[in-house]
Amino acid sequence: MIDFLRNGTPQSIVERYESLKHIADNTDFGELDNNIVVVDTEATGLSFTKDELIQIAAAKIMEGKIVDWYVTFVDPGQEISEEIEHLTHISNDDVAGAPTPTEALTGLVEFSGNAVMMAHNASFDKTFLTKHAAGYPLLENIWVDTLELSRIAFPRLTSHRLIDLAKALGIQESTHRADDDVATTCILYRLILACITEMPIELVKTISELADTDMWPTSYVFKFAYKFMSEYLDEGETNSFSMIKKMRNERVRELPTQNKNDVDLEDIVMSGVDEDHPVVSTDNLQFPDENAILNEYSKDGLLGKIYPDFEERDEQKQMAHHILEAYKESKNLVIEAGTGVGKSMAYLIPSIKLAKDNEIIVGVSTKTNALLDQLIYHELPALKKQIPDLVYSSLKGAKHYICLRKTAYLAESQAKLIDFKGEQFCNAASIASLLSYIEQTSYDDCDGIKVNGRALFKKQYTCASHECLRAKCPFYRNGCFVHGARRMAHNSDIVVTNHTMMFCDIKADGGLLPPIRYWIVDEAHGTESEARSAFSYVIGASELLDLSKALKSESVKKNLFLKATKNIDIDSLVAKGDAGLSNAEEVEGKNVIFGLLKKCITRGKEASDVIKNFAEHFNLLCSFAPKSKNGYEFSDIWIEQSIRESEEFNELYGYAKEFTTVSEALLSQVQNLVAYLDNYENTAIVSREISAFIFELKELLNACDLFFFNSKEAYVYHANLNTHNTIVQDQLICELIYVGDALNEGFYSQSKSIIMTSATLAIGDSFEAFENAVGLSPTETTDIQLSSSFDYDNNMTIYVANDMPDPRSDLYLDTLSNFLSKLHIKNNGSLLTLFTNRREMEKSHETVKDAVDPLRVICQKWGVSAKSCRDEFIADETVSLFALKSFWEGFDAPGSTLKGVVIPKLPFALPNDPLYKERCARENNAWTKYVLTESIIDVKQAVGRLIRKSSDKGFIVFADSRMISKFYGKMFLASMPSKNIKIMTIDEIINDL
Repeated sequence: MIDFLRNGTPQSIVERYESLKHIADNTDFGELDNNIVVVDTEATGLSFTKDELIQIAAAKIMEGKIVDWYVTFVDPGQEISEEIEHLTHISNDDVAGAPTPTEALTGLVEFSGNAVMMAHNASFDKTFLTKHAAGYPLLENIWVDTLELSRIAFPRLTSHRLIDLAKALGIQESTHRADDDVATTCILYRLILACITEMPIELVKTISELADTDMWPTSYVFKFAYKFMSEYLDEGETNSFSMIKKMRNERVRELPTQNKNDVDLEDIVMSGVDEDHPVVSTDNLQFPDENAILNEYSKDGLLGKIYPDFEERDEQKQMAHHILEAYKESKNLVIEAGTGVGKSMAYLIPSIKLAKDNEIIVGVSTKTNALLDQLIYHELPALKKQIPDLVYSSLKGAKHYICLRKTAYLAESQAKLIDFKGEQFCNAASIASLLSYIEQTSYDDCDGIKVNGRALFKKQYTCASHECLRAKCPFYRNGCFVHGARRMAHNSDIVVTNHTMMFCDIKADGGLLPPIRYWIVDEAHGTESEARSAFSYVIGASELLDLSKALKSESVKKNLFLKATKNIDIDSLVAKGDAGLSNAEEVEGKNVIFGLLKKCITRGKEASDVIKNFAEHFNLLCSFAPKSKNGYEFSDIWIEQSIRESEEFNELYGYAKEFTTVSEALLSQVQNLVAYLDNYENTAIVSREISAFIFELKELLNACDLFFFNSKEAYVYHANLNTHNTIVQDQLICELIYVGDALNEGFYSQSKSIIMTSATLAIGDSFEAFENAVGLSPTETTDIQLSSSFDYDNNMTIYVANDMPDPRSDLYLDTLSNFLSKLHIKNNGSLLTLFTNRREMEKSHETVKDAVDPLRVICQKWGVSAKSCRDEFIADETVSLFALKSFWEGFDAPGSTLKGVVIPKLPFALPNDPLYKERCARENNAWTKYVLTESIIDVKQAVGRLIRKSSDKGFIVFADSRMISKFYGKMFLASMPSKNIKIMTIDEIINDL
């Protein structure tokens, strides 16, 4: 089971999950065990209108056991595709002569009677089973969804697909045949019941009361589970606030005490550490003894104790040595460490020693969550076993954590039907999942929680820093996810965060992270782009439209000021510090508040149409979008001087001016309201919500000012527009051209030593491009290049096809598809082909998948998740994958599941990229200086997917003839980890493999 649990799952929850089989085998769940029909269907596809049933399977449960079956193939009246046959193992021969859908459904209706219907992802099965008249009677049955139930019962599992649940919970493995899936679901259902009865009874009752079965049929299980549990358990408080407090207190009590700096939660305010806890001095530090540190990288040292098969690596020792030197000399260090060096341990051991000897915090920043989790849940726990007093934690931005106050309000207000793009979704299952996650989690973020984003927006259960009530929140103490995580960070030796959080902390003048003066920036190749994103300003059309709707709305739920009018209890308002006000003065003060609220409502409605008008006219700039042969939906338009002088821009400028005028008037009125509310008790929540509105409106006004009225040369300006006449995602963007100045001012000058490391930083043997990009001073920076400890020359062969047509040629795609087909057949699959263009990938896939049959080639098509592609690729050693940018870095495939990586085209930035065009306008060699260097780093990352451990072997194929026909080809080849490079024709490459 442990392989399927989210990292950081509390031990008591692990034990709960492991006990479920025993509970399920020895418990009679009463009504929940009777008159249940578990059903599953297979179909020719996923379209409810075009596809048809090919199998129905159903099992009837009485007294907890299967007592009857109904299983039949169905003749769909259409061909079953090879893909569906591979997935379900149902062929056209199987369904030949089978009952028609009408005949099969008639039998199912008779079999089911008035039973409660149960299915995994019930809406899918229910829709297929009731789209024919013969299945209409099933609409009268209650339909319970075990997918919803499993997400509520098991929020700590990484996946809730039936096949993954079966593996995690030790059930017979599902095969995607309907009858097997039903058998699996029957066992799963009783394990879910066992898990629900292990939840706090207050939680089960709260979930049962979120909605009735008409709105949320799955509540049937919780209503009867509560009835079942209440027969032998005392019911506690069921108020959502008190229930959550109780659950959090119990969960937090399980955590080990860690109190490194004796920092109390109340002293950690959103603006940073207060004067009572000043930044720890980093003068006169005790630096670790180098020999003692380097001895830890031996069989007799720390790593030898952690890893029984540990092998010493000179490169790892060298890296630790250079980090120590940088710490001692207060210098910055840029270090490229190839795969296999073991850079995490190389920087962690000296950093831990520095932190512990001096009672300071060392920060580690990563680009990907995969590395953050690797450090927090693997490397650092392993080190803690040998260093028991080591204290470490992870910290992300406030929006990554559940807000207990908001979630309690969601539970108190009960579930609702949410309209989303013409469909209705009940948010009960999402609220229930949140509540269960709260009960089963310590201080984890909520990034991986399974919540239906159409039914419950993330903003409804997370809280930005400027929205937080801080000490006025009933959950402010240790139970709070974000403040608990912050307290742990302030008490840590090592704090691990991500680049986004680190750069946002810089932008917020150090108000989000503890005071850290020594930093490790891992995966540093992403530093420039991550910093640019953090320091950018954006005006989003969707934000403006949401604001416009809210200001104009007559709904108390949507209009902030109407909500405030309702929520301020006028009779309980008491002036701060003066209980001796006369009755007349009290009445006058309360009248002022409502007068100010009325003015805000009026100003808001006046501003609404102006704001909407502004958002709807971003598309005036669409006339400047370059004509696309491919018909792409979005276009990124560089706003240069000639566009600023155009009639279209001037018209948009006018709308922006109107927006600014009405928004500033509204802002002034709202600020007056907040200032007056601050004079009264019991207005904290209303005041904070309105303050959050002020913050967000100011952000939009600042961005608008920079884009239209007070533009600065340090920025590039562009419009990302939907050219198909939709405005939902239109954006006007201001981005820093050069991030170095911002990093110098807010990062380097505030730090003693910064270590930037990655496997891909240098171009050839030069770090000049990277250091210039991030603004590192050559006089204060040391750069080191460490080769990998892997034998790349013997384990990796690099092929360059010298007879490929130019990538811009009409012949290129056909030649590429033919080449890829031959490669896959010769290699028996197991290839990863990394494309730069979605349309080219999909066209090539259509050709290759048929040419290599029976080998399977899956494709990261539009709407297909990267995770599902990854899982399917890794599960079968012969499967190959066509993929896009998300697989160029951070993707690991073990051993023989990946034998070769193909790069059809070098990943150069588009010539219409606004940042590139701005740079070209300013510098003559912009393409070579920026585009080429970024492309080389991207290719180094892609090549790095192949060999992840010393036993891995394989090949790289470049199908881009520019590698040998252009001057820059030598720069790419010089940056490759292997010097075993073969330049051959397509046929020679195939023969050589």
